[in-house]
Amino acid sequence: MNAAALLLRAIQNKLLLTSKAFEDLDVDEALTARDDLEFEEKWLHLSRQVKAAKFDDAEIKMTDRLREVAFRTTYEHTSDPEISAEVSDDFEVISMGVASGLQDDFLVWLLESYIAGRFPCGPIVSSGTSVDALMEVLRE
Repeated sequence: MNAAALLLRAIQNKLLLTSKAFEDLDVDEALTARDDLEFEEKWLHLSRQVKAAKFDDAEIKMTDRLREVAFRTTYEHTSDPEISAEVSDDFEVISMGVASGLQDDFLVWLLESYIAGRFPCGPIVSSGTSVDALMEVLRE
């Protein structure tokens, strides 16, 4: 199963992007935290790495589907199009980062945050685990 399909299944099975992940979230505060220079630089660096990689059509189509479901699921919980778009973008870079074999601390932090039921914002602290180990949690 490719990365996008695994993440999509995790959302559909309510392992990721549950209502609990957003229930106490101050959307404006969370979005402001993501405007932090460190966050922005790390996110853009990861995005550039992902955009430089090559993907087959099946991976691209599944990633597009993942983005759509991530957006809709987040919107159902928040009614906020801006945070829904941020989540959708995150899932694109997570999926394509995993598919391209990146072992990036920021990628790990993004994925860890979503697995833990948190919207990624604020201080960036990675546990040092691997992307593969995190994806294995979603396979179980």
